[in-house]
Amino acid sequence: MMNYEDFKKKVENEFANYLGTEFDETKIVIHSVYKTNCKIESLALRGIKGHENMSPSLSLNGMFKYYKQSENFEKVMSEFAEIFTETLNDIESIPNIENNIEGNIFFTLINTKMNTEFLKDVPHREFEDLSIVYRLRAMDSDSRICSTVINNRLASEIGKTEDELFELAKVNTKTIYPIVTRKINEIIVKSIFSDMFPPEIIDEIATKMAESLNIDDKHSMYVITNKVGVFGASSFLYEDVLFELANKVDSNLYILPSSINEVIAISSECDEPRVFADMVYDINMSQVPMEEILSNSVYLYNRDERKVSIIDTTESEMTA
Repeated sequence: MMNYEDFKKKVENEFANYLGTEFDETKIVIHSVYKTNCKIESLALRGIKGHENMSPSLSLNGMFKYYKQSENFEKVMSEFAEIFTETLNDIESIPNIENNIEGNIFFTLINTKMNTEFLKDVPHREFEDLSIVYRLRAMDSDSRICSTVINNRLASEIGKTEDELFELAKVNTKTIYPIVTRKINEIIVKSIFSDMFPPEIIDEIATKMAESLNIDDKHSMYVITNKVGVFGASSFLYEDVLFELANKVDSNLYILPSSINEVIAISSECDEPRVFADMVYDINMSQVPMEEILSNSVYLYNRDERKVSIIDTTESEMTA
């Protein structure tokens, strides 16, 4: 089995061969890019006919991980070549958003400490131990968001300050990606029975079956995300959503950062925050992919003060 450096050289020399003759004159470029919580090496092609200034990017680290699992270089190349051509076709269908850039700016949440270098090059604002960053949306599917991070260069090109980006994103994010709050037991039931019922009735059935479990509101966990289920943790930046839920359970809330895609809210009367901090840490370390970790912290929403604050639980230190 090849090591990473040998694999990288072989990919650089041979990947284009798996794409077809129309890519014979292209050049493979491998460069380092910052992703959420990590830095990876990315593969792109230069000189694609009709796409001279753009190319899909593939994670070389992801390719190598798959290679270690399969130990089959040809299989890895063939499957990633298919992903590349499909993504290139998607790029061709991306609508022109130049006339509505302001309406396609939205925000996401990432961990500040784990993204120190990345944040040096992007407009952002801090929120407890997290940072709000901005993205420009191109197109969506049912479970995928096609967008790009707004870095300092792009912000300058579109003529927006960080304050302006925030005000636009605050309006756009919940409009483009409506917030969804559901009991976690409803989601579990839905995932179990989703193949047994038509999509148009599964939500109603899941709600009724979850209600039959007789878990009252105060002792339920609630998942807060968006309709797409991607970058949904930013939904808890909307204080009115938390206020409504806090009134429903008639108490303050603990907010548990499940991932960059969602958070979990539960009544503060259910247990001590240390218990939830241990749970968040264990799940982050064992189940959440590195690039999706949001935080090891637990947050308190105080419904009287209508404010979110981080709870000092002397949590385990997070390292990248």
